[in-house]
Amino acid sequence: MAIKGLNRKNRVTPGLARAGVIRLGYKAKKCKAKACGQIIETSIETCPHCNGLDFGNSFPREAPHFILKDAPGLAEALGTPTPTELNIYFPFDGVDKVFPHYMQMWQARALVCRGDGEKIIHAIDSTSGRVVIKDGLALVNQTGKSPHNQYNAGDPMPCPGIERNLYPACQNCKPNAMLIVSLQDVPRLAYYQISTTSIQNILNLPEQIHYVRNCIEKITGTPRIAGIPFILRRVKRTTNAPKTNKKRTQIGTQRVEKYFLELEIQPEWMAKLMMAQRQMADPMQGLQALPEPDQTARYTNPPARYTDPPTWEPRDYEDEPINGDLTSAQTIIHLDPPKPVRETLTPHQLIEVLSKKIAKSSFYDADTGDPLPIAFHPFGPDTAKLISAKFKAAFGDDPEAQQKYHACLNFIFEINSANNLTAPQGDALLDWLLNSNKELKWAAEVMAPAPQEAQQLYRESQLVNNQLDLFEDSNLEKVFSDDTEAVYYTEGA
Repeated sequence: MAIKGLNRKNRVTPGLARAGVIRLGYKAKKCKAKACGQIIETSIETCPHCNGLDFGNSFPREAPHFILKDAPGLAEALGTPTPTELNIYFPFDGVDKVFPHYMQMWQARALVCRGDGEKIIHAIDSTSGRVVIKDGLALVNQTGKSPHNQYNAGDPMPCPGIERNLYPACQNCKPNAMLIVSLQDVPRLAYYQISTTSIQNILNLPEQIHYVRNCIEKITGTPRIAGIPFILRRVKRTTNAPKTNKKRTQIGTQRVEKYFLELEIQPEWMAKLMMAQRQMADPMQGLQALPEPDQTARYTNPPARYTDPPTWEPRDYEDEPINGDLTSAQTIIHLDPPKPVRETLTPHQLIEVLSKKIAKSSFYDADTGDPLPIAFHPFGPDTAKLISAKFKAAFGDDPEAQQKYHACLNFIFEINSANNLTAPQGDALLDWLLNSNKELKWAAEVMAPAPQEAQQLYRESQLVNNQLDLFEDSNLEKVFSDDTEAVYYTEGA
């Protein structure tokens, strides 16, 4: 039975031993001899170029290959002490488990502070070694960088993340990541640790792992990366880096060549993954082949014949029954003629029809009863653009279609733009312009009566606004050209 309260909640690799550390760089020093100036590892006591013994301070330096000196026996297993690629697999499925990364501050090889950009997870007093922050909460009173950043015991402790501007010691904090891998060439129940502080590595590696994980999920239904063979490479890339002066003050940026980590699935496994993806993308996948037709059925079982062929007459209304002798053949072939195009409406009839559609609309707020804005129409935010385009299309190639469209909107609803329509008004206009074809949206054509009705609507708006003289002979013909009582009005005038 386990001891309650005794556990390691933040352990990254439960149940696995660490086989070693694979490093990406080394500590270097520069020979101070004037004719030399070579950079060598700090472990070398004498300069191999000039046999000099005078060196400057040590500094970190990246390597173009993996360094295996802290991974016992790995160089012998791989056959080289300077490999540039490793055949790896991940021992766990979670991305956070195989690539945990935090903002960390180290002092004298001891972890002093760790945060995730939102809260400080763990922190100790570097002088006494006492834990002062645990699980995001302060255990003792804390002082921030400004007088406003004062925290009492029990308060949550925020982490400034990459900004590093909240606490006095934040400038010593930097991103740290740890890649947890197992090697295919080393059959051990253990892992190797690869640490990196490169921003590019911390951004790129999770994206590459997530992509593979999502591909596996689409094919198998289970997101996983454990056991999948990968190739981890050390590659050279050109990137931007800070440019500093002798006082180490940043004065700009510069293009430099750096070595980064790159992750790729092994080609054999990638070929299987691509084949599975192609099968998933095949539209015929999962459909069974149709059986071959029976050629003897047409001779052994001839179809029943009828003496009187079915007859029908065109109907004027949708609810009028069809005359004639209906037979079973109509269950196979639907003999209804196409619906007739509706009659052309006058401007006042059209406005009356639109008003009825708006009153019967369901696009109203259930609580207040107010009409919803046009953006709440089922066609989405582009509803206003669709209405504007189809309304202008009703005027054909008329160069004044834009002006006439705005005049009609102002005449019907007293607005100048489709963006000011409500959802019930917009739906009524779409019913008028496109009728049952409105579900096709942009592909739908304007209904046959709409262009003629739009022209009459525009003329009516001009008459109302006193922009058209009714008693000019040229305008009389335009106004009454589509009116059945035009002769009565013209003779009366």
